[in-house]
Amino acid sequence: MTKRLPVLLLLLLALPPSPAAAQEQGPPPEWEMTTYQLALLWRGENRSPIGERGIQRLQEEHLAWVGRLLADGTAVTAGPIGRGGELRSAIVLDVATTEEARTILDGDPWVRSGRMRAEIHPWWTGRGILRKPESHLRLERCMLALLRRPPGAPGYDDERRREIQAGHMEHIRSMADSGDLVLAGPLGDDGELRGIFVFRTLDLERLRGLVAGDPAVKAGLLGVEIFPWNVPRGTLPGP
Repeated sequence: MTKRLPVLLLLLLALPPSPAAAQEQGPPPEWEMTTYQLALLWRGENRSPIGERGIQRLQEEHLAWVGRLLADGTAVTAGPIGRGGELRSAIVLDVATTEEARTILDGDPWVRSGRMRAEIHPWWTGRGILRKPESHLRLERCMLALLRRPPGAPGYDDERRREIQAGHMEHIRSMADSGDLVLAGPLGDDGELRGIFVFRTLDLERLRGLVAGDPAVKAGLLGVEIFPWNVPRGTLPGP
């Protein structure tokens, strides 16, 4: 077992378990689990032109706001999304509830201006896995994968669900052992968005091939979107 592997033994559920199956599942004992709040910032309804100077002003205010959150530990990582289209940024907040996170996000100059909107989900992961960065201005690139339940996902009986889940977890282990995957975890609100992967590997075609081999993807229970994500250097686990 590699050092990465316990990080990834967080049950990334491809579908809600049946009541009987839920009794059999739980976090591994070697990690103290906690709930962060994952905020995805999407382009907002306010699209009125403000010019380059207006954009620069908002961005400077946003970076100062992010820097304060990272400095005091309210945020554990944050950064812009590349090639995300309507998805512009992602922030992980160390607060207990989505209501607290919503109040914090309302202070983001981009959100306050209506030019971005925050979608917030509780995210279940190991405490202390993400590390405090030395600077919020020195960034490194990783790849963020959003795992969604597709519309009209097929239903399976309990035995088949367990087989798919076991294969899904084994696939996570193999991606961790190969060094491609550094972080994974489920979202706790049982919505369409099921969980996230964070990859160090930047080769998009390789990543698409890896996630296509996930038994939950093959079974039609998960769809995966992958985006470049720039985060403060040193926050991710591993080297």
